[in-house]
Amino acid sequence: IARQKIGRDRMWARRMNLIERLVAGRGRLLDVGCGDGAFLYHALRQGWVVDGTEISAWAADHASRKLGRAVFHGEIWDAGLPAQCCDVVTLWHVLEHTWAPLRVLEEARRVMKPSGRLVVAVPNVDDRNMQTAYHIARRRRPRLFSLEDKELHLFHFSVSSLKRLLGRSGFASIEGGPDFGIVERSKRVIKAAAVVVSWCFNRHWYNSILMTAKPT
Repeated sequence: IARQKIGRDRMWARRMNLIERLVAGRGRLLDVGCGDGAFLYHALRQGWVVDGTEISAWAADHASRKLGRAVFHGEIWDAGLPAQCCDVVTLWHVLEHTWAPLRVLEEARRVMKPSGRLVVAVPNVDDRNMQTAYHIARRRRPRLFSLEDKELHLFHFSVSSLKRLLGRSGFASIEGGPDFGIVERSKRVIKAAAVVVSWCFNRHWYNSILMTAKPT
C-alpha cells in the first residue's frame, strides 16, 4: 500500500508538472471528478487556488477535509461556478463515466478563462495491444460495457472522436497523445512499448489518451 501511494504521488506530480508547462503562472484550478482530492492537494501545495466536483458523497467529504475547503458534491453544472473563473480545468479519467460528456465539457468551457486550458485523460477504445492480449488470454473480445465492471464506462473514446467532441464543446488548439498516468512501473514499461509500436505504424494504439485544448 505504501509503495502504491508513493507511485500515485509521483503520478500526480507528473500531472502537475504538465499543467505548469502549459500555463504561465499559477491561478485557479478546477478538477472535475476529483475523487479523494489527491491531485487537488498537490495543486494546493504548489500554490494554486483549487476547486473540485465529485459525485460520490463519501469522496467529496473526504476531499473537503483533506483540502480544508469544500468540494462540491454533484455535477459540474450544478456547482454554481461563475463564468470565466478558472485558469485550468482537469478531467482525469472521468469523462468516460459521465452520462452527459458533451454537457460536462460545455460547462468546463463556460467556467474557463479565455486564456485557460482544459486537460482531459480517457481510456483509448483503439488500444489494440490490450485487446489482442485479452482476446488471446480469454478467447473472446473485451466487452465495451458490462454491469459486472467495478467502474462502468458509459462512453468510449478514440483520439478522433474525442477531438470532435472537444470541438463541438467550444474548444480549439486541441493536441493529443498517449497518457502516461500509470502507477505501476511494469505497466508503464508495457505502455511505453505500445506507444513505440503506435508511432512505428502511425496509429493510436496505446492504452489511454491525454488531450489539451483552449477555449475558442
